[in-house]
Amino acid sequence: MVPFGKDVFSKLFNLWRNLMNYHFTPSPRPSSLEMLTNEQLLNIYELAVQAKASPEFIEIIEDVLSKRSLEHSERF
Repeated sequence: MVPFGKDVFSKLFNLWRNLMNYHFTPSPRPSSLEMLTNEQLLNIYELAVQAKASPEFIEIIEDVLSKRSLEHSERF
């Protein structure tokens, strides 16, 4: 039997739950994908889709492309 009371386990559980709910905060620096030209990024996107890369990777590329489209349309 562990010499800790129910209160200690409750605190440990709450700490664990808070760690599991942690959300990633992106870096203010541009990612490697953001530094590529549109043509390079589209080529990587096409290759990733053809290679059946992970959905998460494809989603990251789509996010960068969509941000560029929004920035481009806001300028004009």
